Amino acid sequence: MAARKISPVILAGSEKSNITFILLHGYTGSPEDFGDLPQFLHQTFHARVHVPLLVGHGTTVQDLLRYSYRDFFRQTKEIIESELRSGAQVIVGGFSLGALLALDLGARLGVAGIFMMSPPVRLTFPANIPGLPITRFIKPLWKKKFSQKERDLVGPIFFYDDMPVLSITVRNAAMRSLRKPLSSLNVPTLAVFSEYDKISSLRGVKFFARHAFVRVIVGKNPLHRPATADFKMLLKNQIVQFVKNSVLREGASISKSEKILTSAIVPAMNEADRIGQVLSVLTQTPALDEIIVVDDGSSDRTAEVARSFPQVRVLRNEKNQGKAAAMDHGVRESRGEIIFFCDADLSGLTPEIVEEIIAPVREEKFDMYIGLRQNKMQQAVTLFAINSGERALRRELWEKLPAFFKTRYRVEAGLNYYARHSHRGLGYRTFPYFQTLKETKYGFVKGTALRWSMNFDVFRAYLRLYLSPKGK
Repeated sequence: MAARKISPVILAGSEKSNITFILLHGYTGSPEDFGDLPQFLHQTFHARVHVPLLVGHGTTVQDLLRYSYRDFFRQTKEIIESELRSGAQVIVGGFSLGALLALDLGARLGVAGIFMMSPPVRLTFPANIPGLPITRFIKPLWKKKFSQKERDLVGPIFFYDDMPVLSITVRNAAMRSLRKPLSSLNVPTLAVFSEYDKISSLRGVKFFARHAFVRVIVGKNPLHRPATADFKMLLKNQIVQFVKNSVLREGASISKSEKILTSAIVPAMNEADRIGQVLSVLTQTPALDEIIVVDDGSSDRTAEVARSFPQVRVLRNEKNQGKAAAMDHGVRESRGEIIFFCDADLSGLTPEIVEEIIAPVREEKFDMYIGLRQNKMQQAVTLFAINSGERALRRELWEKLPAFFKTRYRVEAGLNYYARHSHRGLGYRTFPYFQTLKETKYGFVKGTALRWSMNFDVFRAYLRLYLSPKGK
């Protein structure tokens, strides 16, 4: 622990905004847990940002042993209530134990939004051993173990070298406390997990899967503390998009001159012979601010062809994860509030067609607009046609889509359902372009087998929606 004074962070907001962010740090941590996130939120939203120092923190680890979860709860409750009484639109964020506090208090007090980083709703071994907290009477402190790489990633921030066994008791009290408010949660909530977290288990993703108001993302981050590692840029992007698209109400002010960005996402697998034609069109489309190709485990030159376009950013899944997962990967890495999905095996696509698909969403006529192709099968059956891959939509619609539909080929059916039930609904129109048939790409036998596999997956999606209208 650094021998220096640790203080709360308070950044005053401007007259441009009535937004207040309250960020709650972790057990054995400090406001430095968040890195430069407070300053980033302050600058992006012109917002007031308050990162309190939780009681018992900032001195010695022994001082923590005097405080319980209820002490942290009471302290932060007073802070949040004070901001709410001032008329501010309050967004509460938290890291680790602070994430549980943010969820517990945010759900109870009716804040505008909640975001959580590494919430320990499920613990990893050995912290998940039953009865472990009783060992605090024998050995109250555990020495933390960090590799040199981990210390380099964390940087020179304040933290304790020891972890009290009492931390498990405090975490368990937090889980008991938030059980009731979580059951009636109606606040937009974002949960960010780190894939290689040694404290917060990824089983926490399933814990939140049944809650419609919780959106979950998982990053390939090596640390429990995502705001101070290499993952922080993706984290910032996800929080900003979440706040803009899912939290801010009408009248909440951010810079009016800020341009609404549009991102093109192109999922591709073994499309080296066709993707160049598509990318040549997208790179000539003025409406697009960024173009992202997600190479979903290709064994050909798909990524190489995509990289030959300087304007295109290429992401790669080392193993094939399916179309929907590739789309989700692209969205998570994108900056746009409007997302344009485009398949990689098209012919006849033009910049004008792309512009005409995007325009109804940009002009707020629809939440999603679909470009229908002139393939004969799609012209014959409208239900097939509206499963077209070329579609523009608001990011918030993607964020509302349950995880079940972000798998394989269920994604378009799920998006169609949720768009129909959104504020502005969906629209579609036929354009003079085509998709390469699977039978042409892979041969008749393999192509036909792949088509029926795709159709079966789409059928599963519609069956789920029919049996459970909310798609859960």
